[in-house]
Amino acid sequence: MVWREGELPLEAPPFSALLTYDLLSYAYSLMTQGLRLLDQGSQAAAAREAFEHAASAIEAATARGPARNDRDFHRLMAGACYHLARYAARAFSLLHEGLNEANLSVPERALALLMLRDLDALGILIRDYRADIDASEDGMIAHLAAAEADKTDSIDDAGDEAVAPLLEVVDRALADNFVGALGVALLAFERGEAELIRTAVEQMKVGLGSAAELNLVPSWWCHRLAIHLLDDLWSSGFQARLPCNRSTVPPKIGRRTGNCSSLRCFAAAEPRSTSGPRRSTPRLARSISRTTWWCRCPPARVRPE
Repeated sequence: MVWREGELPLEAPPFSALLTYDLLSYAYSLMTQGLRLLDQGSQAAAAREAFEHAASAIEAATARGPARNDRDFHRLMAGACYHLARYAARAFSLLHEGLNEANLSVPERALALLMLRDLDALGILIRDYRADIDASEDGMIAHLAAAEADKTDSIDDAGDEAVAPLLEVVDRALADNFVGALGVALLAFERGEAELIRTAVEQMKVGLGSAAELNLVPSWWCHRLAIHLLDDLWSSGFQARLPCNRSTVPPKIGRRTGNCSSLRCFAAAEPRSTSGPRRSTPRLARSISRTTWWCRCPPARVRPE
């Protein structure tokens, strides 16, 4: 867009005062339709196109725009759309800048770190939040008890202010469920166990249903997008691209390895192409050696025959 430090320049066309609202409404409608297509398992190309246009619309409405409390949340949604549209580099550039100062909740920050592949920071965030006494069951009970004690007999306390402490506790519980599911997902990525990723997704779905019932919109979006991001990351990882199948591993390699992680590393060195993105196997092997995201097995040592 043509924002200049939150203001329109003098030479800008006479845009409607509702242009930002229209762009965001258009973007979230596209996001919804794209997610529905993914849920149906059809028209993946149309879904990716919808995510791309949604991300562009959100970015246009927020980039260099006026400072708002929800600006960082919208940028997070744009990054998730770029990621689902298979534009990971654009998602990274959008999310990386100013992440430490961004006005994001714990689930929103965790989602951003997942897309940025900053697993160390994500692990620290999960550990610290789950170790926080305020996020524990006892801490939530104490918070509700303190809020109940602070109540007065005034009429005002019978309205939304009386419900606010309860919603705050529910939001904390949903955040705890969210980061717990991400912790299970990280273990699944490290160990290559599909059952763990299914457990993480099912845990996310429980939080998604609770957020929908209570109309907690930001939490609902985080759970909704995380479910698809985890599925997308798993399906594009080495565990899915290079499944552990001893029958397809050459005997000379199979004799020297005793675990699936090593088998995947050895399989990457074989002169064959993988399904999905068409990349030569030597190039894939070099990628494995440079990353610890999907394959964390130690480097294999093979003596020439």
